[in-house]
Amino acid sequence: VCIFLDPGPQDETCIWGSQRNFELDAVSSKFTDFVEQEVLPFVSEKCGVKLTTNPDQRAVMGTSSGGNAAITMGLTGRFNRILTQSPSCVNLGYPYNPQAPLQGWDYHSGKELIKNQGKVEGLRVVVVTNEFDLWYQSDVKYHFNWVAASLRTAKALKEKGYACLHIFTKEGIHVDPRGMAQCFPDAVKWIWSDKPAKPFEAWSGER
Repeated sequence: VCIFLDPGPQDETCIWGSQRNFELDAVSSKFTDFVEQEVLPFVSEKCGVKLTTNPDQRAVMGTSSGGNAAITMGLTGRFNRILTQSPSCVNLGYPYNPQAPLQGWDYHSGKELIKNQGKVEGLRVVVVTNEFDLWYQSDVKYHFNWVAASLRTAKALKEKGYACLHIFTKEGIHVDPRGMAQCFPDAVKWIWSDKPAKPFEAWSGER
């Protein structure tokens, strides 16, 4: 069963300024709780299916802000199969959280939440980094370099001892579909396996 979710509006009707930043970029359990307590029961009832609660049989995929949310959901211990591309592990979350003042950036830098929180048993993560992602030339002191964020996130996951398959897409841009088209089948197979990560480099430029 695949469930697709879009964030709320990003217009004048949004009391938070951006539902995307509130729902997907914020480093907290709120979005995971929303999925667990409202979305999954709704789908189960409307579609007449029984959805597992076993973390090893649940996967989350996200790109950009959704990628940050996928990592957040994985670190709760409730979803053990994670696939993310161009994760926005940067300072985008809203509202301000004193436990993670730099929001997604605090996963790998600053508070180093991946390193310093307890380890989630069984977590497997695919991180797809694109060479020319957003703000790739920006100084990391501004906490908005997507390439640095993705590289550091993968590094932090590996150093924590997680199974992490890190794919680097040459000449890839933000959420580049060309690189994903090349690596997606193998990435999906890998997160559902128990195989160790092997070097994998995707190429997405023109031949």
